Amino acid sequence: MCKVTTVNSVSQGISGTKTSTSSETSNIEKYSTRVLSTANKVNLKFENAMPVLEDELVKVITGIFLKIKIEMEMIFMYLDEYKKMAKFYYVI
Repeated sequence: MCKVTTVNSVSQGISGTKTSTSSETSNIEKYSTRVLSTANKVNLKFENAMPVLEDELVKVITGIFLKIKIEMEMIFMYLDEYKKMAKFYYVI
């Protein structure tokens, strides 16, 4: 079990921020990911930038889930190897 304290601070405009803090004890680790997208062009309208921003956001989110999938596959691979070793030692 470990104590996890989370602090989130979000800017509001040019002069203010909103900060929230929470603490809990758990055996689960928490991770946080923030995605930031920018579009720079003279007289750029949000409607014109939105398709490109959406495509990039999809790539980022897909990458996060792909990384989780790969890590889970590695965990299951190690668990399978552990089970094989445990059966081997149990038989002997």
